Amino acid sequence: MIIVNHQLKVTRFTPTVRQFFQLSISDYGHVITTLPTTADFPDLRRTLQTVIDTAEAIEHEFDMDLGRYLLRITPYLGEFAQPMGAMLTFVDLSHLQRTEKALEESNATLKAILGHVVDGIVVANEKGIIESINAAAEKIFGYSEEEAVGQNVNLLQPEPYRSKHDQYIQNYLETGRAKIIGLSREVSGRHKHGDIFPVHLAVTEIKVFGQRKFVGIIQDLSVRRPGTSPADAT
Repeated sequence: MIIVNHQLKVTRFTPTVRQFFQLSISDYGHVITTLPTTADFPDLRRTLQTVIDTAEAIEHEFDMDLGRYLLRITPYLGEFAQPMGAMLTFVDLSHLQRTEKALEESNATLKAILGHVVDGIVVANEKGIIESINAAAEKIFGYSEEEAVGQNVNLLQPEPYRSKHDQYIQNYLETGRAKIIGLSREVSGRHKHGDIFPVHLAVTEIKVFGQRKFVGIIQDLSVRRPGTSPADAT
């Protein structure tokens, strides 16, 4: 994942994107289209600007020596839905095909993988009921899997979002109009002990054996990332 601001300058990235872009901590603040890349991204500048201007996601598949990948570019929104930039997410399509087969054979395989992911992952059904959370999400929100599973996902949200969440899900299921689904943005999370803190949230809708699921990927923005000072994290 790489996040750029409205000037296309890199503001955040995960280490695994280095197989696509030659990035280091010193590249924070650099325009992404000026960085060396090992993949073919035609008209990347224009594509990023289109996503930022229209707030609509764009996807592009490409091939590399290691396999076939999907580049998904989605708008990056502030807490009040104002455009702040774009998020580039790389998906290993061949890996997903292998993973799908593995999941059909054993759900334990998925839990083992999610248990080692750095970002928090919360899976809820179409009624907004939590079906699973990984170890990172337990740490971020303070709830154990046993405490969270079976609860409404609004358990992890502060007011006023908590009271509005069920109605939002219902409106989305009835109309298909999304305000969060398929987008990424900065919002507030609520810890088990009541603390409110900033998080980056990306929500995706998937279908598992015909059932609709919502997958939330959460990064705790109150945690200082490498290359920043404590003051930058506050």
